[in-house]
Amino acid sequence: MTDQPASFGASLKKSLRGNTPVYIIQKSHQFNSRIGEVFETLHDDHGSKLGLGLSVKLAAFKPQQLHDFFSEHSSVPLRIADPELHRHPSSGWEGVERIRARATPLPWNFYSVLHQKPNAPWIREVIESQLNYGATVALSATGWVDAAKATKSLADAMSVVAASRDLIGAETPMFVNLTFDSRWLTDKELRGILLQEIVESSEKHWYLRFWWPLITYRYGQLLDTEVLRGYRLLARTAALEGKRLYLPNSGLTGWLMTSFGAAGFSTGSAWPDQAFGRERIMGGRKGQKPPPHTPRLFDRSILHTIDYAIFERLAAIPSHKQYPTSFFPDDRRDRAFEGTRRAPLPGQRRPLAGKAQRRPSDGSRKVGPSRGYVAELAGATRPPVRGRVSRTPGDLARASQLDVGPRWVPTKHW
Repeated sequence: MTDQPASFGASLKKSLRGNTPVYIIQKSHQFNSRIGEVFETLHDDHGSKLGLGLSVKLAAFKPQQLHDFFSEHSSVPLRIADPELHRHPSSGWEGVERIRARATPLPWNFYSVLHQKPNAPWIREVIESQLNYGATVALSATGWVDAAKATKSLADAMSVVAASRDLIGAETPMFVNLTFDSRWLTDKELRGILLQEIVESSEKHWYLRFWWPLITYRYGQLLDTEVLRGYRLLARTAALEGKRLYLPNSGLTGWLMTSFGAAGFSTGSAWPDQAFGRERIMGGRKGQKPPPHTPRLFDRSILHTIDYAIFERLAAIPSHKQYPTSFFPDDRRDRAFEGTRRAPLPGQRRPLAGKAQRRPSDGSRKVGPSRGYVAELAGATRPPVRGRVSRTPGDLARASQLDVGPRWVPTKHW
């Protein structure tokens, strides 16, 4: 990149003020060398009207590697090194059972033990492991909050949050970092406990991750109405109370929730970075080769990830509107890609994280009768709304039987 600005998007101070929507890109495993180009494009498109952030998994880096990576992306104002403490074997999260054992120990000493009550030396190590290597915002030294003993578990977590705040002081930005099961959104009692804590706490910034029910298809969308209703109430309550709610690993669901008052969300090119949820257990014989990657891309006319073969047939419809960007694929078929990204021919740019590159209001077309061009979208390619194309988060909400009301939608800022 040339002529790189000193800071991409809104300043950190402006982003954390809550008046600017914040889009956080998760560093995924593949193609991460092109993240800088995505930030450059977003900055060119939106300037200071959009806050930009970069989140990485702390456990994936050695200390020097983390420092070097954040130094390379120092123009991104909001930088997060997520310790992902919910993934610790002692956290109580059910998903831990599916995490593969590491062949070598993690390079960060604090992972050797998990303290779920205040322990100043351990908390200091968790916080310093983030801030000393390039993060501009600290995540509190907290993780999974058990629903079985909800009141006690949340109280213990908030005591660690308070201890984290005491260590770093009031001037250093810190997000309350908590991970819950989706029952905290759907169960009235659990939701009430969480909302009461948010309302009564003096902390302003909340980084809340929810473990979704099983999504039928990879690269699909959350369609559970009760979970969406819980998200809506959470976002509205946070906004009314002057709290900033950030929803990591939430993809289009997080984007939708900005229409109800959420301050920001994160997503990435890989499916686990778009959805923190239960996964279908896939069986296979020993030595069996994995199936080939299915070419996919995100079609902004229907706000959905579809197979490339389906996209080609949609594109043949005269009324189908395309939104070319620097990362939009051309009509070449000899390139392999997956999710919202694919690998280009030599010298060509890869499509990355295309979901937030244009305004949500862009998706304004209806897909009419196929007239032989395309069959009805089905299975993994079927959008959540049949018969019409959603053009705004408000449309998505109404399609999910959610009452939007007069609240603002992301198009106000995007």
